[in-house]
Amino acid sequence: MGERVALFVGTNKDGFILTSDSAREVWDVNGPHGRGSSVDHMAFDGRDGTIYMVENHDIYGPEVSRSTDFGKTWESSEKNPRFEKDSGLVMGKLWNIQPGRESEPGVVYLGAMPASLWR
Repeated sequence: MGERVALFVGTNKDGFILTSDSAREVWDVNGPHGRGSSVDHMAFDGRDGTIYMVENHDIYGPEVSRSTDFGKTWESSEKNPRFEKDSGLVMGKLWNIQPGRESEPGVVYLGAMPASLWR
């Protein structure tokens, strides 16, 4: 049996982690992950093994969650991205999350609507 591979899948109702061996003939499905949220993107951080997930919930709004144990448990961000109150902008949706470069420990980039990039 070769190396394991992982596929992170976001749907309109939560996220899923699929794993397989290198032949990719049989997949194990882990999930759902989220709170009934639309999961627009999930990303694996090879720097430390963290999985990041962007959730857009109709009631709770947009938020970032992370798992440091490959999806067994999830922790919501203490401070989710929001525009300054006097900016006139309202955070609509989180689209994409991407871990920073190897030279940027602890940095994560986040794309959101309206068009904005967060660090």
